[in-house]
Amino acid sequence: MVAVAKRNQNEFQAFYTHCNHITGYMVSLLNCSDGMSVMEPCAGDGAFIDEILKSGHEVHISAFEINNESALNLTKKYSAEKCVTVQKADFAFIDNKTSYDRVIANPPYGAYQSPEKRAKLKAAYPEIYAKETYGLFLVRSMEMLKENGRLVFIVPDTFLTLHMHEGLRRQLIEQYTIESLT
Repeated sequence: MVAVAKRNQNEFQAFYTHCNHITGYMVSLLNCSDGMSVMEPCAGDGAFIDEILKSGHEVHISAFEINNESALNLTKKYSAEKCVTVQKADFAFIDNKTSYDRVIANPPYGAYQSPEKRAKLKAAYPEIYAKETYGLFLVRSMEMLKENGRLVFIVPDTFLTLHMHEGLRRQLIEQYTIESLT
């Protein structure tokens, strides 16, 4: 017998990185030093922020989170940390003129975007596949990276081969330097 599975659409596609090996490795790739600014565009429960704070570097961390509950939890969690700023916002649409020395994230893959949001994203990023959120987070984050900045992301390798990610690949190759893919 086959029964239809009941599935709840998770609009945020939030999967948190709870592996010290991964978070430690990624933070080490940031190569932070004192005085730097670090952005986490989809902070979740703060796994990368925790790892950055453990590193002992005096950096300022700007964390963005779209989920109300997660943003509230982050605000409470880091209320005593003067170097951490949490903003409840949809990163894909923030109007932020700030640029950062470092960016780190495990962005959402395939998070639901309403047709209205997709239309706005397609207009703003005509070369980027607007249905796949990790590509949008990557492009938005690169735009906010200072010259000679460093970005470390967990993303699926589909951007390397799928036709719909051709614009993302072109932008990466023409405008940035890729030091490594792990």
